Amino acid sequence: MRPPESTRPAVAALALTLAQIAAGALISVLHFGFDLVDTLDAGSYAALLVGMSLIGLLIARREPANPVGWLFSLAPLLVSVSLTFGAIGIAAGPEHRDWSWAPLPAWLSQWAWPLGLIGFAVLMPLLFPDGRPPSGRWRLLVKIDLVVIAATAVLLATQPGDINGGVINPVGLEVSGSAPAIGAVVVAIVAAMIAGFVSAVVRYRRADETQRVQLRECLFAICLTFVGFVLITVLSANEVLYTIDYALIPASVGLAMLRYRLYDVDVVIRRTLVYAVLVAALAAVYLAGIAVFGLTFRAATGLGSSFAVTLSTLAVAAAFHPFRRRIQHAVDRRFSRAAYDAQAAVEAFAGDLRQQIDLDLLSDRLLETVRETVRPRTASVWLAPVTIPERQFGRTEA
Repeated sequence: MRPPESTRPAVAALALTLAQIAAGALISVLHFGFDLVDTLDAGSYAALLVGMSLIGLLIARREPANPVGWLFSLAPLLVSVSLTFGAIGIAAGPEHRDWSWAPLPAWLSQWAWPLGLIGFAVLMPLLFPDGRPPSGRWRLLVKIDLVVIAATAVLLATQPGDINGGVINPVGLEVSGSAPAIGAVVVAIVAAMIAGFVSAVVRYRRADETQRVQLRECLFAICLTFVGFVLITVLSANEVLYTIDYALIPASVGLAMLRYRLYDVDVVIRRTLVYAVLVAALAAVYLAGIAVFGLTFRAATGLGSSFAVTLSTLAVAAAFHPFRRRIQHAVDRRFSRAAYDAQAAVEAFAGDLRQQIDLDLLSDRLLETVRETVRPRTASVWLAPVTIPERQFGRTEA
């Protein structure tokens, strides 16, 4: 199926998402009442869905034939379907269970949101950023992913027994609730996601510089999301913070697709690495100083731990700049080799410039430096001719 060539489907998806979120919020307030904490949690999640839909619209305007934009539009639409119809199913209550339409909202809420999120997670690594697999051989994986997504939808839609809202699933099948069926689908989803990340690695090795920066931005966001999830879970489990953390991945994908300040990403990544390693190193120095100084001075002079803390703080302050320079040098050499080599080449040329006076040799060295650092297609040096004005001889009046 060919992707749409206009942005009307993305506009319609955004409008439907907004309408369903508003309807679900109204039903929830009327049925459950107003609670500030629940409202903040639901509002942050709704903002995430609307933001994803807006990103899908922006990508569709920029690249209408790119399916990445349509994934951004479809995923929040399906999630909002589950939220809204789930609220309808719960609000209907036990008194409406005998009505013919009673199972429909709960049934829709059961499989729509996993379908949107699983489809996004499985297909995005395979299609990002140009909307095509890395090569023709990977097109088979797209078909397999679509089969896995369809199987997931069927499995969730046919779960037997009670579903959301306390109604019996009218299309429930016993086989869908069996452990082998559920296990097979889960394994297929995990395998599809792993294959998608492998395809991203293959794409990175074959990509140009722009696509490599786009992929690095998303990988950086995934790492930050994982770290943020761990920190939020350990320090303070909060739904709003979780939602903000989850938003890093779609936001990074959208910014990479729109190429907003794209080449600043490498600078952010390098600085993050530098200061993360620097903080870890200084923390190790601080803790080691407290342990060593504390034991030494307690055994020698009987002083308390406050003296060890003071000395450790001074040691950290003294080590900050040397550590930062060394870590910056190591990170640039390992993760930003081009910039490191360019800086070294410029410094070497500056040294030659101070020692060499032959213009021909300097011109050759300048061209070599430009080719190593800037890598232009062509380079040449033009020296303006130097003319010494002739002295006018003649009589001068005393």
